[in-house]
Amino acid sequence: MKKLLYLVICFIISCSTAATIKSDAQSDANYQMGLSYMKEGKYQEAFIEMQKAIKENPDNKLALNALGLIYLKFEDFEKAEMSFLDAIDVDDSFSDAYNNLGVVYSRKKKWDKAIEQFESALKNPLYVSPAQAYYNIGNSYYRLRKYKKAIDNFRKALLRAPQFTSAYYGLALSNNMIELYGEAAAALMEGIKVDPEIEGNRRKAADVFTARIVMTMDEEERKDLEDLREILNY
Repeated sequence: MKKLLYLVICFIISCSTAATIKSDAQSDANYQMGLSYMKEGKYQEAFIEMQKAIKENPDNKLALNALGLIYLKFEDFEKAEMSFLDAIDVDDSFSDAYNNLGVVYSRKKKWDKAIEQFESALKNPLYVSPAQAYYNIGNSYYRLRKYKKAIDNFRKALLRAPQFTSAYYGLALSNNMIELYGEAAAALMEGIKVDPEIEGNRRKAADVFTARIVMTMDEEERKDLEDLREILNY
């Protein structure tokens, strides 16, 4: 009787394990399909696939993170925040989710909360994109008008990614705000050298910055571009 009970239990466990493996595999397949849609800019299709992935496996942290990015694209910041928090609940060392959560707070102008999340992303020594987090911290301090801290973090970003155009621009803007005009001009020149749209051409830089000013709807970004265009004249 005990042997029979043991065999029944083993059979149930085996069936349960097989079902879990199948569900996880389907979740991964939906996630990969959603990722393909995201790369193509088909965010509604991607949204559906990520929802399917999470339904199959609620602990699919990659799908939760990707869903948060889609909500960000849809400008649904509350749901984006929830998705990134869910991903962090699954893996509390998930740097991408911390960084993306920081972006949510940045979009909501909650700069101090954003910095906390970017710093959490950097706690994981295996994080593959620390330059992005350092840049985001620098940008947050810039918005808080803490320019020396901004400079420090933009420099850290550039140490890790010397071709990081936005970090050079952030460094130029920050130096400009504390009247270090020579440093601002030097940083801007390095930035336009690595900007693939400008390729080091000062005249083209002015045209590109002007075009970007026309295109943006964000007042802070517009002011940044106007300042960069001014720094070109130093």
